[in-house]
Amino acid sequence: MMGRKLGRILCSCAAIEALMWCAPALAQDASIPSANVPEASSEDSGGVGDIVVTAQKRAQNVQDVGITISAFSAETLENAGITDATQLTQLTPALNLSGSYGGQVLSFAIRGVTQQDFSAQAEGPVAVYLDDGYMALNNSAGVGLFDLDHVEVLKGPQGTLFGRNATGGLVNIITRKPSDVADGYVTLSYGSYNDARAEAAFGGPLADGIAFRVAGAVSSNNAYIKNLSPTGGDLGGSHGYALRGHLSFDLSPDADLLVSGYASKSYTSWAPYYVFTSSSVVDANGVEQNTVEVPGPTGAGSPVTPGGSRRVISNYAQDSGGTNSLRGATAKLTFDFGPELTLLTDYKDAETRFLIDAEGASSLFNGDTRSRVRNFSQEARLFGRSDGWRWYAGAYYLHINAQVDPNRSPFPALGVIVDDYNKLVTDSYSLFGQVEIDLSPRVSLVTGARVTREVKDFQYRAQAFSTDLSAQPLADLGPARAPYEAHQADWLFNGKAQLEFRPQDGLLFYAGWSRGSKAGNFTSPYAGSTTFPDSALSYKPETLNSYEIGGKADLFDRAVQLNGAVFAYDYKNYQSFQFVGLSSLVINRPAKTYGGEASVVIRPTDNLTITGGGSYTDNNIKDVPVGGVIKDRVAPFTSKWQALASISYSWPMFGGTMTAHANGHYTGPFYFSVSNFSTTRVAGYTTVDMHLSWEDPRDLWKVSVFGTNIGQEKYRTVGFDLTGLCGCTQVGYGRPRWLGASVTRKF
Repeated sequence: MMGRKLGRILCSCAAIEALMWCAPALAQDASIPSANVPEASSEDSGGVGDIVVTAQKRAQNVQDVGITISAFSAETLENAGITDATQLTQLTPALNLSGSYGGQVLSFAIRGVTQQDFSAQAEGPVAVYLDDGYMALNNSAGVGLFDLDHVEVLKGPQGTLFGRNATGGLVNIITRKPSDVADGYVTLSYGSYNDARAEAAFGGPLADGIAFRVAGAVSSNNAYIKNLSPTGGDLGGSHGYALRGHLSFDLSPDADLLVSGYASKSYTSWAPYYVFTSSSVVDANGVEQNTVEVPGPTGAGSPVTPGGSRRVISNYAQDSGGTNSLRGATAKLTFDFGPELTLLTDYKDAETRFLIDAEGASSLFNGDTRSRVRNFSQEARLFGRSDGWRWYAGAYYLHINAQVDPNRSPFPALGVIVDDYNKLVTDSYSLFGQVEIDLSPRVSLVTGARVTREVKDFQYRAQAFSTDLSAQPLADLGPARAPYEAHQADWLFNGKAQLEFRPQDGLLFYAGWSRGSKAGNFTSPYAGSTTFPDSALSYKPETLNSYEIGGKADLFDRAVQLNGAVFAYDYKNYQSFQFVGLSSLVINRPAKTYGGEASVVIRPTDNLTITGGGSYTDNNIKDVPVGGVIKDRVAPFTSKWQALASISYSWPMFGGTMTAHANGHYTGPFYFSVSNFSTTRVAGYTTVDMHLSWEDPRDLWKVSVFGTNIGQEKYRTVGFDLTGLCGCTQVGYGRPRWLGASVTRKF
């Protein structure tokens, strides 16, 4: 069966691969380049422009890296209207979002590799790095994007050089750094629902060998979901700010120091959830087989409102109360003494508060979760090169202190408040190395390994209080569940072995194996639930063995860029998250995934660029018990099919340059729960965004109008099946049509 599935994937991509293997006849005739040496962008020659990436911890042309990468320059992101990391899914095949709290907590999923446990101590298997620093908080997909250099999305395990929870891949965000030329910009924008945003950056030399860059953004938008309850507030509104500063020092001709600091905070409404009525489908023995949507009020007596109609009924949800903040600093020292030494110190401190009225109009239960995650890391790595080979060696230490304090769950109808507290302290130690050897002028071998010792200490307790708020302090009713403490220590092994073939300039083919891993962890019971015993709260590390064949080609004198890959994933102890009633649990199960993806960029003239791409992902988690039934399931937030297309065209107008950009993205059906029940199925949907801008001939002024989701698509994004608790299911929806305009002044 495995062979047949893989065969179908290979056949489905055969046309792409055949074209790429025939590409030597189509590519430009040029000498074979030295492997892994970045080339200049081809913008000047009229071809498809390349991006220099740091996917292998050094600057390389993206087309010369044997990894499936989607890389986007700051200009590309600006033209597509991308202002936060979640919108990268609109430009990247096989990249999905998983989420909770009506979409206010978001993390990435790549090729079916995802994490649905949204507690603060649960890290995702798709890592997010900001300027070389790992982000431990699992809400990292919501990072704002401003004053960027570029963004990289690396697919497949990146366990050798990055290591930390990059089982499925990683998102690498690179901001603009100081230079010896003074420049900056100011951008003001205004859009739907009083969406106002101001963004600015400026940098340049301070003294001989010292340069700086500062950037900031402030934003605000009104609610776009009307709460029909007289006691509730309108939802979806937010406001916040972000600041960043870089200071660089040329310590000597061979040594540089970059010091960075940043801070951001956003304020939001309660989670904007819709609620619909759902009911269990059971067999003759009373065993639950499915849950389905049904008409009428929920089992808790709450009325329902049409999904995506921008109308909810939520007695307790208010227009404020949620917060999300991030503070941190990074210091990076590089010293070239033959090999290049990099010392990186990074600290991040993230705090969140999210609130939810889970079942709408009734007073069954609400939620108020406050979390804080602090992580400190230190990395030392060496990179060296000589004729015919390149090598890395390094060590990495990471400390994480993650706390939920508390996860408060009021049950007004029961007269009880339950406060959950948990704390997870993680210490992780790694040694890693990688070698790239040129076996011949055209063939290279890449091998690497990483060994990690991961130690975790977990504490959990749940306390019950009276809901009589007039009594201060609240009356303590005792433990809702016996306190729990546990210790876990794992050895993790990652590796890579890959052959790369460059028949001539502009062509790369690669085939290899890589192994990624993610440490075991603990599940926090919700509201002191005793559904599961203490013995079920810990789960094992997961490992992923990936086998991938891919290719990259620049064709027709660089007018066409064609990339493609097929892959097979073999998971051991996949960490499968389940949500039963109000209690969650992660269990280990074997899983397999097969798929392929392809992308093409065509630039027939200097002023026209056409982009297309798509992906296929066939995921299967074995023997998952749900509702008394054990069977294979599909991982949540995993679309079997995805496709995207965009077009950008520029022409002279009003003495300057007008540019029109449009992109469409199709996401196939997926489930937001591993139960794969009907209530958790999200129908496929397509969104279309447009952007029209004018720039003056001196490149000082830019005026734009834009629209996202201009087709007013109503699509579900996240949700939870609460049928067994309240006869209801809660779902979040994507934002409605959003129109706006902006003006930028550069200097």
